Amino acid sequence: MDFPDEGYHFIEPTEVSAALQALRARLARLVDGRARGQLVREGARIVIAGTPNAGKSSLFNALLGADRAIVSATPGTTRDLVSARLVLGDYVAELVDTAGLRESDDAVEQEGVRRAGQAMGHAHLVIVAIDGSRPVLPGDRAVLARAAGGRVVIAVTKADLPAAWPLEDVARDALAVSARTGAGVGDVITRVTGALHEGDASADHVLVTNQRHGALLAAALSHVEHALAHFEASGGALPEEFVAADVQLALGALDEVTGRRTPDGLLHEIFARFCIGK
Repeated sequence: MDFPDEGYHFIEPTEVSAALQALRARLARLVDGRARGQLVREGARIVIAGTPNAGKSSLFNALLGADRAIVSATPGTTRDLVSARLVLGDYVAELVDTAGLRESDDAVEQEGVRRAGQAMGHAHLVIVAIDGSRPVLPGDRAVLARAAGGRVVIAVTKADLPAAWPLEDVARDALAVSARTGAGVGDVITRVTGALHEGDASADHVLVTNQRHGALLAAALSHVEHALAHFEASGGALPEEFVAADVQLALGALDEVTGRRTPDGLLHEIFARFCIGK
């Protein structure tokens, strides 16, 4: 493709299109895997949210298998974020217990509620705890609505007590759990682990954990998509040197990932941050 002036066409248009499509698909899988790579490197943030006395702290302790959070029948006991590490399959997760979400005149509780909402916004997954022994409150539905749009696991707590309503009233995939007896705790862990791994299947079995590598792969994908879009729009008549230029840019980005090419800026960054001895 680098010698268009010679009048030779070494690659047929159909071959160029097929090769670019295959390359785009493989790069897209790598780029899509950046989110999981970040989770593996930095850990997942799992937040337990709900109204006061929904059993959040009890569930937090049950999932950890240790008494880390204070459990009390008094509403508003948890006023700050309580966190602990939890191993879930491939991930080392940060499990976070939060203040009960409700309106309050107490300034300290208001701050706890604000932090709880902030934690939900930055969570990789939210476990919404709803007390199954009392009627579903408007506040429970408000928490569900707030968590919608992300990865959510609904845990109907206090399953050792008589149920006030069937699970299907909230969601068909809600899980009944009792922190007192341990029933359903394993189901919650399994569901959370599965939700974190959802969409992680990759034919390459490679995770991109380095942020700079992820950006370079995204750039390579952009160049390949650019070449393919213009090539197909022209019906395969786009001059070969234009395709070759985009492919060369993609190769340059990949060379930086593999270390074949090291830009001066990266070398400057390395020597600026590390002391290289004689």
